Amino acid sequence: MAGFQVALGDLDQMAAAFSDEAGIYQGIRAKLDPPVADSGDGTLDQIMGAVLDTLNYLHGKMTESIDEHAAKLRTARDAYAKNETSLHGLYNDLMPEEW
Repeated sequence: MAGFQVALGDLDQMAAAFSDEAGIYQGIRAKLDPPVADSGDGTLDQIMGAVLDTLNYLHGKMTESIDEHAAKLRTARDAYAKNETSLHGLYNDLMPEEW
C-alpha cells in the first residue's frame, strides 16, 4: 500500500499550496482596490465605483474558492487515509498470520 503514501503526501502538498496561494491572493487585494478617480461627472464616478466594488467582491469570492479547494483537498486526503487504514485492517483480519 505504499502507493497511497505518495498520494497522501501529494494531497498534503496540494492542500498546503492552495491554502498558501489563497493567503497571497487575499494579500494583494488592497493593492488592487484604488480609490475612485474623480472624473468630473458624478454619474461616471458612480459607475466606476460600482465596477470597482464588483471587482473587489469578485476578488474576495476567488479567494474563498481557492481556500475551499484547499479544504476539499484536505478532506480527500483524510478520506484516503481512513480508507487505507480500513483496507489494511481488513486485509490483516482476513489473512492468516502463517500459511
